Amino acid sequence: MTPAVTPVVMDTDGYPVRVMQEVPGRRTLRFSATVMTFTVALIVSSCTTSNDGQPNAVFVTTTASPRTTAVPLGATTSVPSGTPVLAGLCPDPLVVQLDGPLDMWALPWTAMLATDGTAIDGSYRAQMVHPIDRSPMGIQLQLRQVTPVGRSVAEVLRDDRSVHLGVVSTDVSIAQRDAAPLNYLAAPWLHDDRIIWWDASAGGEALSIADLGPDPKITIAGTIDDPVIAYLVGTNLIVASQVTTEPAVLQFGQFLTDPLSWLSSNNTRRWQFLTDTGWSPYPHAVVASPSTATFLKPCLEVLVPMLQRAVVEVTREPERMVANLVEIATRSGNSISREATVTNLRAAIGNGLLNKIDNQTVAEVTQARMEQALRADATSRRVRGLSARSTDKLRQQARALITDYTANDLEIPVDETS
Repeated sequence: MTPAVTPVVMDTDGYPVRVMQEVPGRRTLRFSATVMTFTVALIVSSCTTSNDGQPNAVFVTTTASPRTTAVPLGATTSVPSGTPVLAGLCPDPLVVQLDGPLDMWALPWTAMLATDGTAIDGSYRAQMVHPIDRSPMGIQLQLRQVTPVGRSVAEVLRDDRSVHLGVVSTDVSIAQRDAAPLNYLAAPWLHDDRIIWWDASAGGEALSIADLGPDPKITIAGTIDDPVIAYLVGTNLIVASQVTTEPAVLQFGQFLTDPLSWLSSNNTRRWQFLTDTGWSPYPHAVVASPSTATFLKPCLEVLVPMLQRAVVEVTREPERMVANLVEIATRSGNSISREATVTNLRAAIGNGLLNKIDNQTVAEVTQARMEQALRADATSRRVRGLSARSTDKLRQQARALITDYTANDLEIPVDETS
């Protein structure tokens, strides 16, 4: 029996004012090189686009289809053969607000972009293509690199209806969630490259700041108003008296700045990823406003698994993915070194920065990580003397932040990932 369809309540601008916070069930996609099994058929009865790029009311029903039916990656069994998969499902163009320039962190997105697009006012707009065979998907994708002055990505998504998705670090967005709430859809990157490092002569054989202990002689660069510093104080990894604006023993850095030289030269430096301290946000996570996350459900059910496939392709073919990025960045006016980006990407893959834990877990936002991020934020705010949400019912708080459109069981042949 076909389930009933709940109409979306629209305001006078053609935008949803109230939507059901339904979390779709987990789906299973089985990928080979260019073939997958899609277990949900989308039957679209109406999809138009308003003047600002937002789709008007879309009414969708889902029906189960046999898991043995193989169709091209990203396609649905209700779309005739040869029809671009995202045409009619997603806004055209689909506008994504990045949290920085077109660099290595944007690779999962540029893997789905044609290289003959147009760069205008800090945006790059081109046909969206399949991450494997580069076939067109029927819509354009626009990546906005720059937010308006003084505006965060969360605020842009809250206030600008022409922007559909955003890319944020969860530590930044969680701190703003009361004023500009977001739903987290996918996390192509598991953690970023921020590190804490120190000279071995100061720390001996210590391999982490926990090993160093809260020693006033082991100073750390920063101020107590910094959210990360406040978190480290709140978790007793350091004490407030260690924090200084003077030259310090403990320094913050980025692993990918030059991982082959200054970190390891003469084996005199020790370091650890910041995420290993428990401050472990998802960097560059894919988000939407709560209403858009539900309103664009038919689009996101296809787009997010395609983004997962792009993450896999980045790990499989880093040179090809970087070449594509460099061409797009050059057209956008950014100067990126292909050789340095490939080196950094390989270092990122080797150190587990990409969110591809196995073939069953790609770009997934987990409840446990969101609970950890909420707890870390509350700890940091309390140390800084700011109001902090209670950590009671943390599981429910974390669950409410996630709208999961990722697919599991990505069956990638061994030779593809070698």
